[in-house]
Amino acid sequence: MKSISLPGKFYSIFSWQILTKLGIMNSFFSQHKRFLLIGSFSLPCQGFESAQVLPPGISSVTMSQVSFSSHEKTNHIGEIELLGQSMAQPLPIKSFVRTQKGFDRTLLESFLIANQYDLNDEIGFLSSLTKVRINPTISIFSYGLTAKTSFAIVLPFYHVKTDTQIALSFHDNARRLISQLSFPDNNQVTAARSAVTALNQPIIEFNKLLKAHHYLPLEQWKHKGLGDIQFAVKHLLINSPIFRSSFTSGLVAPTGRTDDPNNLADIPLGDGQWDLYGSISWDFLTNKSLFFNYTSKYTYQAPSRKTVRMKTSNNKIAVPNESVRWKLGDKFENNLSIQYSSIISGIKAGLGTVFKGKFSDQYFIHHHDSRSELEKDTSQRGLFTEAMIGYTTISNYQDTSLKIPLSLTLKIQKHIQSKNTVIGDLSSLGVSFFF
Repeated sequence: MKSISLPGKFYSIFSWQILTKLGIMNSFFSQHKRFLLIGSFSLPCQGFESAQVLPPGISSVTMSQVSFSSHEKTNHIGEIELLGQSMAQPLPIKSFVRTQKGFDRTLLESFLIANQYDLNDEIGFLSSLTKVRINPTISIFSYGLTAKTSFAIVLPFYHVKTDTQIALSFHDNARRLISQLSFPDNNQVTAARSAVTALNQPIIEFNKLLKAHHYLPLEQWKHKGLGDIQFAVKHLLINSPIFRSSFTSGLVAPTGRTDDPNNLADIPLGDGQWDLYGSISWDFLTNKSLFFNYTSKYTYQAPSRKTVRMKTSNNKIAVPNESVRWKLGDKFENNLSIQYSSIISGIKAGLGTVFKGKFSDQYFIHHHDSRSELEKDTSQRGLFTEAMIGYTTISNYQDTSLKIPLSLTLKIQKHIQSKNTVIGDLSSLGVSFFF
């Protein structure tokens, strides 16, 4: 059936009261938070690991500019959807009937039946399109403590932006219905006027709904700030001509801003709790320039407190904010790559795959319905492929033609399959200085 789109940034029909009565706005609020704001943005392009550590007394500074944009996500069964597609809700004719009272409602029902309208017929549907752009700058400061141990600090600084456009598209029968209601002989002028009034002021109605429930307006939103700072120690376990192995332990401090439960477009810059992680890395060397790497990492996310909307399966809007104890699901990551690096030519390259995931979040609250809604679809799985190419000037440094050795690296990550994950194009351009 052909759809009709009305002009303006936001489209509605009849009244936001109708949408709320049908549970459409309840679903809208719930799905927007659930699929757009799944935790903080993870540090990307981690597939190209190595068991090597810095020599003692050597320092390095790495600056990486990451670019990520998306308008898609995967659901709990792995299907790709537009961000906001889960919020699509049909609007049946009976929703309009429910706004009428007493004799006017009886008269309207009789009119619809006489004109062969089915009250369950759809006259339109509510939809939303959300675009996300995240551009973190990641700074890594490393130092070789001993011949086998290095120390590093990771400082992520984020620039984030979201843009959500909401629309209600109408089928042909919606236009026909309003036209028939407007015809004087049908005695439905009052009903027609209420419909036209709602159509002419949808943004006002929407902002009133948000304000009534203490939400900020859903509009273009952007923010910048520091994310969660990481501290890591890497220790070389085995170092032979054909095999290397190292273990990294790390601590993540909750320095990033968490999300605002009253802002539907907000993206958090941090998890809001302390994390501990450990990873073990193996290098299998085929020659001096080519090696295979496998790295496995596990992150424990400690319990903390946060303020959330205590939504239920039946009510996701008119619910209070409450400070609750919670725990983000622990995370795991497995990386496999083949890497080439020639000191003579300065060329380096690699291909790899990353499988990572997160277990379900836990909310330590007594209300079963709220706990189920808050924990729903919070586990994640993702399989990605990565490519890397770069150039190093270490050979120039060794022949004294360059005073400070550096390395330039371009990494690209592509999505293969996932569940409950925002997906999109991701690239990283980094430069490392050694001194």
